[in-house]
Amino acid sequence: MRIPDFQHDEEAVTAIEYAFIATLIAVVLIAGFVFAGGALGNLWRALGECVVSLGGSCTLG
Repeated sequence: MRIPDFQHDEEAVTAIEYAFIATLIAVVLIAGFVFAGGALGNLWRALGECVVSLGGSCTLG
């Protein structure tokens, strides 16, 4: 493949764009899990305490 052929090859550009979009989505998801992790942990802990005490000390807001 010669250098001028790369000017007309748009498949590589499309693949790079899709890879970039997938990377951005992954970064956003990971950041969301990191920031929401504490709140979700507290919710599961409170839910577990509610189940263990059979609703006696249920403080789910």
